[in-house]
Amino acid sequence: KIILSALDAKISALVIAQDVFSQVENQVPLVKLALPDKPVPQGIITDVLSAASSSGVAIASLQFQQMPLSKNTTAKITMSNGLPTVVFSASVTGDQDKVRSFVANLEKRLRYIRLKSLTVSLGAADITGLGYYYE
Repeated sequence: KIILSALDAKISALVIAQDVFSQVENQVPLVKLALPDKPVPQGIITDVLSAASSSGVAIASLQFQQMPLSKNTTAKITMSNGLPTVVFSASVTGDQDKVRSFVANLEKRLRYIRLKSLTVSLGAADITGLGYYYE
């Protein structure tokens, strides 16, 4: 009887776990977009271009720090808050409202990006950002 009740408890726990998983299963792709399992710099390029396009600023430059794109590389992984990151910098030009809109649009992207520094001057902005991923 003890074994049967233990098995019933495990079956019950598995049914509950399956119900919980079915409730969040459709959110898994969003989590992978927000925190991909590889550096995916092209995703950051897309996000910066989209934020620039929707805010009306012009991108003067977009650069990435060296990053590992495969397991067989000597590139150093930059860590922040315990997670590997893709470090990028961008310079944009546009009036103050457009630059402000660009920063707001960049912060609203699905990919988890943190702005490390922001320098705004008349008609331009320079940002350094971190695009997180999970290995």
